[in-house]
Amino acid sequence: MFLIKICALIFAANLVSAQFSHETSEKMINFVAASFTPFMSHDYTLANACFEKSYPNGNWMTVFSFKGTIGKDDMNQTAHGNLDTYVPWINGNVSYGNVNPDIVQASNGAYDVIAPLIFSHRGYNFIFTGHSLGGAIASLTALTAKLAIKTANISLFTFGEPRYHEYKLAQTFENNLSNGFRVIHDSDVVPHMPMCGTRFSASCTENTFYHYPQEIWFNKPSMNDSNYKLCSSSNGEDPKCSNSISEPSFLLNFGTDLGAEMHMTYYNQKLDDYGYSGCGQIPCEDVATDCASKNKECTNSLYKPAMCKYCRKTCNLCNDRKCYN
Repeated sequence: MFLIKICALIFAANLVSAQFSHETSEKMINFVAASFTPFMSHDYTLANACFEKSYPNGNWMTVFSFKGTIGKDDMNQTAHGNLDTYVPWINGNVSYGNVNPDIVQASNGAYDVIAPLIFSHRGYNFIFTGHSLGGAIASLTALTAKLAIKTANISLFTFGEPRYHEYKLAQTFENNLSNGFRVIHDSDVVPHMPMCGTRFSASCTENTFYHYPQEIWFNKPSMNDSNYKLCSSSNGEDPKCSNSISEPSFLLNFGTDLGAEMHMTYYNQKLDDYGYSGCGQIPCEDVATDCASKNKECTNSLYKPAMCKYCRKTCNLCNDRKCYN
């Protein structure tokens, strides 16, 4: 079972094209980073700073962002967990193929929360986004919404999303959510888990785990608008995209600090650190002062651990040691 954090906001933004937009995708990173902010009152300031950095004005839209993996330990749990367990996914009395049960449970819970908002704002554009397991939950929730409201304007941008379903559901995505995009950073190994065979570079078939299209592969460590490849719009396991990476390159990233850094860094931002800084919008000294005022409370075991972790992490990022005094 996964703990879900959803950031949702109805705000002013530009309309989203049905084709991949590097600009829109990069803006979604701010929403993904916002989902990494801690569960506390101050996180609204941080999250709003990330939101406003992406879209200061424009037409009305709703963005749902789902939190994902945090670090190496979470990556290892993803690799050695039960993502290779599947159950039939039934929607509207129709079976759409086999899906990981934990992703289904998390997505169902998320959809129950956001469905009233979707139905009451049918004329809006909806974007679902998320990182890692959050991307998997975001994608299944987006598909659920699209199947419920065929005319809904729904787009999907995920980052470092693992495999969590079989080929039949990949076809359902292709037929119903054509503007869904899976962004992959260079040799990020998580999108290749679970493996389709005995190797990360093994080819997937209709009888194994299978990604939905369209993969957007940034084939260099630095992610910019000149080094990405638009992969097949009909095959989520395009052999000419990230599946073409050599096995040694994948092994260097599996269960290592290097791999965790690759997985956590999208559009040149380490997502958890970036979110904790309000996407670079909140001055370090402002956050450090806020943390310092709560320092005594952090020594109290009854105080929320998220607040203490947030203070220590942010002060470390700002090189401000007074929070530890």
